[in-house]
Amino acid sequence: MERRFEEKTVRKALQRGYVDAQRLLASPSQMQKFLLRLEEKEEVVRTVGEPLAAVPVLERLLRRYLDGEYTVISAAAMAQVVSALLYFVSPWDLYPDSVPGKGYADDAAVLDCCWKLCQPELEAYLAWEREQLVCRNGSAGA
Repeated sequence: MERRFEEKTVRKALQRGYVDAQRLLASPSQMQKFLLRLEEKEEVVRTVGEPLAAVPVLERLLRRYLDGEYTVISAAAMAQVVSALLYFVSPWDLYPDSVPGKGYADDAAVLDCCWKLCQPELEAYLAWEREQLVCRNGSAGA
């Protein structure tokens, strides 16, 4: 997965999905279809490993956002997250997923770009997630 992409190229790929991401966020029925497609691709994350490690985090954030459980994130950051996940799910990549060992390099680059653009909000989400885990574990032990 050594394939590198220019930051400009990766940002363009992320931005192309921004409008679609906003539409998805406004359409519960389309979002449900998208979430099913995302679930279908989860095995890839387990197979590829670290380069796609952001996918489960972004998916959990999206689900909690949609459930109204976590809404302390800007609309712009949420659209970036959905755009990155859309790119991951899409078969129309800069580099085809079917190429062994390299097919997910562009997906990883787009996910990394999203993470960098939204880092403060994603770190806030992770802190909230850890706090929720502590609260659940503390309540279970009481």
